[in-house]
Amino acid sequence: MLIFFIILMIIGKIGITHIIVDGKIFEGLRKWVKSKSEFAGEAVSCHQCCGTYVGLLTFWIIYALIKSHIPFNTPAIVTVPFMTLIYGGLISILSVFARSILDWITLSINIPSDWGNNDGK
Repeated sequence: MLIFFIILMIIGKIGITHIIVDGKIFEGLRKWVKSKSEFAGEAVSCHQCCGTYVGLLTFWIIYALIKSHIPFNTPAIVTVPFMTLIYGGLISILSVFARSILDWITLSINIPSDWGNNDGK
């Protein structure tokens, strides 16, 4: 059951990254962020960058929720920073991989670039 939960959480983080980077719902926010900061603008426009930050942030949220269930003999000073980097890197590379698969599928079945736009045409 735990492995299913972990896989589901990873897929969710990839989804969050994809929505932030490519989702129409965040288009205005991305433009605003880009106008305020080049660094932050890159972070919300790049799957690898955004995946890293989503992974880092969500690891800390998950850790805060479950830290009371971690055995006391676990050296948190070593485990937490290490796992934060591992989780951030994992979400980063999997987000890039998922984006590559979506691009490949789109090109393979010749989906038009404006497919899904509800502009009445």
